[in-house]
Amino acid sequence: MPPYNGAFVSGFYDLSDPQNPTSFTVEKYTTAPLTTARAYSYEHVYENQMMTMFINDVIVPFFASVYNTSGCSATQEFVFRPWDGRIIANDLRASMPGKPDTFPKLNQVANMAKAAFISGKAFITTNNLQKNKNASQIVYYLRQAALSIYYMQDITVERDFLAVSQAVRVIWIDFMGKYVASQPPGAVNFDIANAYDTWIEHILGNYSINALSFIHAALPILQNKFNGSTSITVNTPLPCSSHTEIITYQQMVNAFADGGIPYINWTP
Repeated sequence: MPPYNGAFVSGFYDLSDPQNPTSFTVEKYTTAPLTTARAYSYEHVYENQMMTMFINDVIVPFFASVYNTSGCSATQEFVFRPWDGRIIANDLRASMPGKPDTFPKLNQVANMAKAAFISGKAFITTNNLQKNKNASQIVYYLRQAALSIYYMQDITVERDFLAVSQAVRVIWIDFMGKYVASQPPGAVNFDIANAYDTWIEHILGNYSINALSFIHAALPILQNKFNGSTSITVNTPLPCSSHTEIITYQQMVNAFADGGIPYINWTP
């Protein structure tokens, strides 16, 4: 269970124009607009997912190069077990916000999309969309994918991300300095500050690319749901809502064109 479960909610992030099927910009609500989501997830944009990814992407390969092994055993020894009077994994966990802090809540589907776009994994597979989702559901997933980008553009989210990212960066720099000092002179030369910065920039730089990749894959599947018709009726803001709107495929293509969805415009 996350350490912030039950914390005070600073706001609910969801669709700013829920009934418009071509709208996907974000609004911060003071109370949960349950007409736009089935549930909301406690969210901190920089959490355990990011830390485990950095360990897998950077730290394990680093130790693999040093010891000419897989790097896993050295990572366990130096990161997850006591070393130099501390356990780095515990320091990293301690850097995460906890229950005394306030947290935003994000539409649960957008939160799933965010986790996928950070990791580069599939949000919803094309096979799942094709076989199991109707047009109303696909429109909703498209909107939540784009919404997650606008959530990442929120100034509060940016500020909170940068604050935690900097704390994590300092922990890794301190650790690597002590690790290098513990080795024979000149045996290890690794600029972890640069590695961390490059990694973060890669995560943020690829976020919109991953989101657009999902959107590009989902749109043709949505077109198939028209079954040759020029227009169809979909439910909004949720697939099961009583409110309906008529859409055309070209209308959706225009709404979700690359130029209409921003890239994350900030980096640490």
